[in-house]
Amino acid sequence: MISINQLKVILVLSVILWAIVLSIKQVPLSIDLWSPYPIVLAILSAIMWIYDKWLWKWWIIHRWFVKTPNINGTWKGHLRTTYVDTATKKPAEKEIFYMSICQTYSKLFIRAVFKRSSSVLKISSIEKSDDDQYMVGGIYTNEPQLSERASSPIHYGGVFITIVGNPPTELKGQYWTDRNTAGEFELSEWSPGQHQDYANADKIKFKKIGE
Repeated sequence: MISINQLKVILVLSVILWAIVLSIKQVPLSIDLWSPYPIVLAILSAIMWIYDKWLWKWWIIHRWFVKTPNINGTWKGHLRTTYVDTATKKPAEKEIFYMSICQTYSKLFIRAVFKRSSSVLKISSIEKSDDDQYMVGGIYTNEPQLSERASSPIHYGGVFITIVGNPPTELKGQYWTDRNTAGEFELSEWSPGQHQDYANADKIKFKKIGE
């Protein structure tokens, strides 16, 4: 989303171009041409804020004006990892986890919660490939619970998430970490709202998209 300063510049240029066209048409100009500027700026700023938060998700607008998939909500799925527990020397089992996504038109916040840790994307964005496939790429931090940090310290990594369908029906991804582990995951169940705690998310009723 454009900033307020960018909006001001666009609005000023629009007024100047409007005045130039009126001048060419020999329409009399006056200082009153600028008088609506603060009101128009305030109205446009409010519209942009509302659009960024809510309007872009409205089905009428999303159908013909916005192509970016709406992945808001909490997703439930499974993760497989190459991580081996340093205490037991056993590979980690496939586990259920939840991904809470808070998305506006201009910003994206993602938190993945597990039984013993949580991950937060510090840098993220939605991009479209040449074949119209939307993906989320990001850098994340994983923070295990304090009791787990002896065998699983805080670490960092990267992740790619493929958005299946538009409207989305599934999220698929893979990740890698700075402790030389990697993994892949699928999330195919969804619930509205953001549930950023594992225990709370585990009580929520999820559904397959479209059911």
